[in-house]
Amino acid sequence: MLRRLAGPALVGEGVFLIVLAVLLPTVVYQRLAVLPLDPRAAQTAHGEGFTVFVPRSTADGGLRLYRNVGVTSKVWVTEERSQGARPADSPNVNWRVATSTSVDGVGLLQVVVEGVSLDRHTALATNCCRDYVITEAGDTVGEPVHHRGYVFQFPFGVEKRSYPLWDSTIEDTVDARYVGTDRRYGMSVYRFVQRVEDRKTGTQELPGEVFRLPDPVVVADARYRTTRTYWVEPNSGAVVDYTESMDRRFVYRGHVLPVIQGTLALEPGPGADDMLRLIRTAAIGLPLVKRTLPLVFAPLGLAMLLAGAYLIRRRVRPASAAPAPGAPAAEPASSEARLFEPMPAQRR
Repeated sequence: MLRRLAGPALVGEGVFLIVLAVLLPTVVYQRLAVLPLDPRAAQTAHGEGFTVFVPRSTADGGLRLYRNVGVTSKVWVTEERSQGARPADSPNVNWRVATSTSVDGVGLLQVVVEGVSLDRHTALATNCCRDYVITEAGDTVGEPVHHRGYVFQFPFGVEKRSYPLWDSTIEDTVDARYVGTDRRYGMSVYRFVQRVEDRKTGTQELPGEVFRLPDPVVVADARYRTTRTYWVEPNSGAVVDYTESMDRRFVYRGHVLPVIQGTLALEPGPGADDMLRLIRTAAIGLPLVKRTLPLVFAPLGLAMLLAGAYLIRRRVRPASAAPAPGAPAAEPASSEARLFEPMPAQRR
């Protein structure tokens, strides 16, 4: 009985493994490698030795320039709910990204809230759901913005090449170039560097006294440049480490007023261990589903299918020429056939 079942069983198992090898990268992986609708993610970056220009009211002491101070930047990423709940099978996510920058021991410097729509599979900006940016206190609507490239997120399956990353200050993309492979938190990660070259981003009316000039008011150019370094886990596209060397300043007729100058580095914050566990799981599980298991299951399934087909064929092969018990005897040869039989030898 077991011998009779071996062939069909091998064929069934082989077909199952071949189908699984096809479904894992085409269906299962596509369901796993998607951005969450509500990430509920938080990151904190901190740096020391900053030079910061802080606008204050007259009652608070007026404009102040602080040197060698600490700066903390916090980012919260949640689902944007103001446009209504989105279905779980939506091809896009709609995130609300709030960034606050504060000077240690001084207070809040700036808050920026950005609404961004991304494709759940590619992580590219789609602008499907009224993307916006808010920079003024009390503003609940914001100004429309058209995002491009990758915003706050690298794609799944990061490659060793350049990626256009969005910069909210210049409202444009600048390539982040792959520069090497490192290790962070026990994981192999790709290092990318994005350099935003010095450029003018606008103008600002300022008291002449901040430039030590007698003019009551001057119109200064706002200048901006920054260098960001990302350490990215390539399978999930998650940023596991980050630094930014920023330089914002006002320039008027050769006079320079620093706005914020210094380097921020990502720090472990609340929930960082849970986030790293999720990233490690994705770093192992995603390539397993996309490449490793299909490469194992496909040849194994084919081998089992061929072995099962061979066993089945052996079972159904025609019986040998020997008559089976109880079969009728063969008819005697005809007289014509007997003519060609050798004659028996005669006795002498």
